[in-house]
Amino acid sequence: MSIRICPGSPYFADRSSALRHTEYALKRSNAVLLYGGRQAGKTAFLRRLHDFSLAQPANVADLSSYELFIYVDLSRLLYDATPADFYRLLYSKTLVACKTRVIGFVQTDEHSPDDLDSFVIALLGIATACRQVDVRFIFLLDEAKRVLGTRFPRGFQDNLFSLLFGEAGEQLKIAMVFAGNQHLDEFLKDDTSPIGSRSLSVSLSNLAKCDVQELIARVNQELVRSVDVVALSEKIIPLTGGHAGLTARLVERAFAGIHASEPDSFAGELASNSEVLFENWILVMSPEARELIAYFATTKSITVPQLADRLAKRNLNKYLARRVFDEYEYTGIGLRVGDELIACNSLFWDYAQVFKVEDVRASDAETVWSLIERTELALRQLVLQRLNTRFGQTTDDRMRKVLGDKSWEQIVATQEKSKHQYRYARESSQRDLMSCMYLGQLGMLMTNGATWDLFKNSFRDKRELEDKLACIMPVRNDRAHFTPVPSKELDRCRIACDDLLTIAERELDELGNADVPTTKKTR
Repeated sequence: MSIRICPGSPYFADRSSALRHTEYALKRSNAVLLYGGRQAGKTAFLRRLHDFSLAQPANVADLSSYELFIYVDLSRLLYDATPADFYRLLYSKTLVACKTRVIGFVQTDEHSPDDLDSFVIALLGIATACRQVDVRFIFLLDEAKRVLGTRFPRGFQDNLFSLLFGEAGEQLKIAMVFAGNQHLDEFLKDDTSPIGSRSLSVSLSNLAKCDVQELIARVNQELVRSVDVVALSEKIIPLTGGHAGLTARLVERAFAGIHASEPDSFAGELASNSEVLFENWILVMSPEARELIAYFATTKSITVPQLADRLAKRNLNKYLARRVFDEYEYTGIGLRVGDELIACNSLFWDYAQVFKVEDVRASDAETVWSLIERTELALRQLVLQRLNTRFGQTTDDRMRKVLGDKSWEQIVATQEKSKHQYRYARESSQRDLMSCMYLGQLGMLMTNGATWDLFKNSFRDKRELEDKLACIMPVRNDRAHFTPVPSKELDRCRIACDDLLTIAERELDELGNADVPTTKKTR
């Protein structure tokens, strides 16, 4: 007999700890951000919350307070849906919930709200129809990313804030649980409404050992099998770390035959079939969390200070170290123990191990960056001196002709802008023209037909110089934008810089010696 463990099936774990945290958060705030990665069990969890109010109906004739949990799957909204569609969906779900769970509820005046004000009026009508029941509407919004980001206008979140905490909802009792993953961080950004500052967060981490055992016991009882629940859970948990979706798949397979089979026998097949899921986890991670993947696949543990130091050396935000811990935990690949993060879910980490690359030491990157700086400064000096020797007072005109009018105007504009860049500096901050040029433009000044003879004795041909610059420029650009560079590219850049710097310094020495008059020794 085959089974399917999914939301609404009789096979579930109560996740009592997460339920307690959510209930506590709802007592303290009208907005709760429920973080969970793909297949972390968010839908099943929200459905369990919803089912609690099904088991405890209210009666319009009885004076009571009642929390009405309303499950809303926002993925049902069409791609081009608008805020009006959102309000109408919530209203229709609320109406159905009241008809189902509030005995004696009769609503004759139905609405079709299309904005915040009409939605508030519609809910006030429902609250009035509940009569003696003082109802608090708690919307459980699954797939919350559907109404975040750029799909809905900027003002939509302002309206939600007004509904939850402001004037628009002051006559109503409304709360919302937003379920999602990294997309929920939209609520925490400065350019959005202050929902993030008023909300409380709950991380839907992996199933605890007792939760996994509860799930197996329910299946075991349903199928009337004689399975050692504890022994089976101890074989599954190291593989999945208790991740809800992967655990459910392993339990399904274990009970697929007449006798429960060993999870190890089909774990490899499950891992192979889950690669798209693993890719999804990585792709939605923050840059800080993604940067840790390759390192963590080997080390399997890290502390907050260690992670903060690692992020700082890679020019990432070290103050997001604790949030990275949160991401790993609610994605289902890490377990927080105090200030330490421990790897769990070997199915995922075995997958990630395959993509491990040689870790680039921060000291190596800084050494190459310093070498790039010295090389570029030497080339600027060499190019300027060579051109001045050849063209004298017309050097600027020659450079403009080589680089083109548009590029030259940008160089001059950059120089002019630099005059006022540091308003409070006593000394002048104006840059020289050479410092306003890109490294590639220095290469153009060297390889141009009218100037190449000034530099060609140092190179085999133009292609050699162009190849060396091509090894340097991408690394220079990435480092200037605080982007990590693969170690192999750093090596290529280091060799090219060393060659060019040696050539430039040698040529500059010769130019310097040529300017010094020689004297004959006399006896």
